[in-house]
Amino acid sequence: MTQLSPNSARPIAVITAGGTREPIDAVRHLANVATGALPCAIAESLMARGWQVEYLHGPGARLPGHLPATIDTTAADWPARWHESEVRAERLARKLRPGLVHLHPVATAAEAATALADLCRASQPSLTVCAMAVADFAPKPVAGKLQSRVDSLGLPTAPYAKIEPELPPPLPAAAVPDDMLRLDLYPTAKAIDGVRAAAPHTRLLGFKLLAGADEAALLQASVHLAHRANADLVFANDMNDYRKGLRTGLLIAKGHVLARLDGGKGEEATSRLAELIVQHAARDFMPANVSADAPTRKVDLSKL
Repeated sequence: MTQLSPNSARPIAVITAGGTREPIDAVRHLANVATGALPCAIAESLMARGWQVEYLHGPGARLPGHLPATIDTTAADWPARWHESEVRAERLARKLRPGLVHLHPVATAAEAATALADLCRASQPSLTVCAMAVADFAPKPVAGKLQSRVDSLGLPTAPYAKIEPELPPPLPAAAVPDDMLRLDLYPTAKAIDGVRAAAPHTRLLGFKLLAGADEAALLQASVHLAHRANADLVFANDMNDYRKGLRTGLLIAKGHVLARLDGGKGEEATSRLAELIVQHAARDFMPANVSADAPTRKVDLSKL
């Protein structure tokens, strides 16, 4: 178990971000499109307020303090682009200086569930933000690399070895043609469901993402999540809006829409949305070592 020494003057947040990768074989996996951009921005917002952040992230997720930048050095204006990236990096470094972050990488849904429970039990965080897109289902992985049913010589491939432990057999299904591969998927554990037992007094914020859903469907799904995980708050949004560049969503508490949050569009939209979420989720916590002039409950979003 991770051993932490909480500082009473610095509130602690545990944040999960990105997605999981569920192995099919040694070279393939099932994954999702989660980037961790919003929980990363939430972590940075809390760090600017002096928080200690325990950041549990999946492979390839955005990391607090890491500024992604792509500069085409063949373009005529690349020196100006380089200077802009340096300015943004320095601004980000100044913003995060009051806080502290520890990174905890995981890969699979099972690893995420175990690591999250351990972190919450060890740190007893004031706030837990479960934004990781944990896979709902995972295949039973196999050893080595799956090959096609017929190799280049036209001969059947050898059977592949199973990886222990054994899982329950799949439900009966129609026969699969010889040249097709069938993957049987099994439900995974939900990491958020173990938070309340590990940290009974944490303020728990869950995330619910749907696609093509209206507000009623978002509310219903969020209420179900809050009831199942005993969450205090749920942020719900829709993938279709996200793909349009809209950084919006509903903040739901006690079965009702607490706030309709709108970060807008553009480069800073995710940061603006994160600030709005933090203003609600962390409104009662104030680090003793941060001055009253630092952002606490309200911030000037126009200056982000």
